[in-house]
Amino acid sequence: MNNRPMNDVERTISELLKQGQHRQAAELCAEAGQTLRAAELFALVWAWPSAMAQAEKGGHLAKAYEYAIAGRDRAAGQRVFAALMERPDQAVAAAQWAIRHGRDADAARLAEAAQDWKHAAALFERAGELFSAARCYEQTKNFRQAARLYEQALRHHPESGLAALRLGMILASSGRYAEAIVALQTAERTLEIPAEAQEWLVVSFLKLGLDGPARVARSRLQKLRPDVPAETEEFLNQFAKNSHEGALRARVVASADSPDTRLLAGRYRVEKILGAGATGRVFLAHDEFQGRPVAVKVLHVGTGPSGREAYLRFAREARASMEIVHPNLVRVFEFNSEAPFLVMEYLPGGTLEDRLAAAERAGRPLTMPTIRYATSAILDGLHAVHRVGITHRDLKPANILFGAAGEAKLGDFGAAHLQDLASTLTGTMLGTLAYMAPEQILGSTAPSAATDLYAFGIVLYRMLTGHLPFTGPDLFSQHLNEEPTPISQYVPHRGSFEGLVRSLLQKDPGHRPASAEAVRRLLEQIADPDEDVDDAVALPESTASAPDSREASQASDRAESRYTKLSPFDSGWVARDTLLGRLVELRPYREDDAAVAKTWAQTCSTNEQAVYDIDADAGLIVLEYATPETNRIRFSEEQK
Repeated sequence: MNNRPMNDVERTISELLKQGQHRQAAELCAEAGQTLRAAELFALVWAWPSAMAQAEKGGHLAKAYEYAIAGRDRAAGQRVFAALMERPDQAVAAAQWAIRHGRDADAARLAEAAQDWKHAAALFERAGELFSAARCYEQTKNFRQAARLYEQALRHHPESGLAALRLGMILASSGRYAEAIVALQTAERTLEIPAEAQEWLVVSFLKLGLDGPARVARSRLQKLRPDVPAETEEFLNQFAKNSHEGALRARVVASADSPDTRLLAGRYRVEKILGAGATGRVFLAHDEFQGRPVAVKVLHVGTGPSGREAYLRFAREARASMEIVHPNLVRVFEFNSEAPFLVMEYLPGGTLEDRLAAAERAGRPLTMPTIRYATSAILDGLHAVHRVGITHRDLKPANILFGAAGEAKLGDFGAAHLQDLASTLTGTMLGTLAYMAPEQILGSTAPSAATDLYAFGIVLYRMLTGHLPFTGPDLFSQHLNEEPTPISQYVPHRGSFEGLVRSLLQKDPGHRPASAEAVRRLLEQIADPDEDVDDAVALPESTASAPDSREASQASDRAESRYTKLSPFDSGWVARDTLLGRLVELRPYREDDAAVAKTWAQTCSTNEQAVYDIDADAGLIVLEYATPETNRIRFSEEQK
């Protein structure tokens, strides 16, 4: 047959195809050496082994893979698939066929063979092969996504030493040393980790000031690399010189949105300054690794032996605070001891100082709902840290922050260590001095929980009265020798708090309440005073008709003391919820509107205006402040 002229072969094949004899035509094509055409004709009659054999013979591996899968020839399919992995030029076409036929795992491996890392990563993730997906994301320099998937892989397979190893390397290279240690030690339990990973383990211990574990890890590293220096400083110098850290940090930097982006420690993109004080400057930054806003405090560190000692005390407490997770404490994500800086959660709601200053400008103290909420948060946060032996040392309204939803948290633990370094009293230091306990001023005893409770007493006094108990000019002498003006002289009906505040401001720390929890119990025993007098924050006259009953009147007063009306709109007001620190819309209570609001509250979705409260006694319906993108609830007067 092979000796027949080609035009005769073609005519014969054409005749066979016209007669529907595809198998015979395929066999003739095979004899003529037309392997691809033969394979395709064999496939038309489902002669899969012959189709695969011809495709494989002609080097058409993508086609051979298709036919092996169609013919369910597992052994042949594995053989062809292995050959495809060595032929990235054909792997792309095979991957596309695999995707169309729902074979994501095969498609992922083929895309990986073709070094199409982005598609391979997405396909592996879709197929549930998290480790392989993470490995490919690393190739795309998307280290954040890689770390996320390694963490997921470890949750499913805690014994996966390779996932722990890769996760630990990424965490260490991005400055997350505490988490990196956990991952790398997990890897050590199941495999012999390479020298580079062992080196990162030593560095992570040293970065956290854990010299003992660092020595143990370094001794293991010396078995792999006998030339590893025994001295810490020399080790770190050699580490930097070998560019391990620099190279890995460069990889993290490369994953940022722009090649021109400047990142702090290869991770944090600084956006703007939030504030400055005696101990450092605070910036709003974006964590490129976690994809979230953070607050970064770049610290001012003193010089000389005393400065070093104060800084070391601060560093110890900064590290300890990273281990405490509590809803009323600002979370510390990272402490970089070399830069040095702290990375904390970003709270956009301002500080208690901001709220006190605003109230004082209006000539009024804070309302009791706000005071109750803030004091509860402060005491809960103090109780949490005091239980583990940490003293705040710098409790003041500027260090009490609010989140977007109004939650209150304590921040800046241990920063007073750094303020000890100041040789002169700056404005910020004077602000701190207003809340400083006598034993802190004298340095007579080490600061303790009682020291923080004294500062809490100052904060409580100011919230209740709108004034500081001691205003200078000689703050030292006043703290040490004088008694504050009685609360009742500023707000007579809040005199019931006098005894508690007096006990908190005792000069002798031993005479103050025993704990933050004890203060909480004492506060709970004090009934809220009647706020229908001068200290309630004044509001424009309500459009709602006054209820007749005394109970309803009191409810209305409580509501008006909570909401500060800002501007009218339609038949209601835009107002600020002074308890939660958010904008709301106030509507006068009407039965028809209340029925609409109740129905809306049961059916609305996340892009529709929320109903916060329907209070007939207070004469109010309280709604979410609607943005232009929010679907607004329609009340009866708007429909007329």
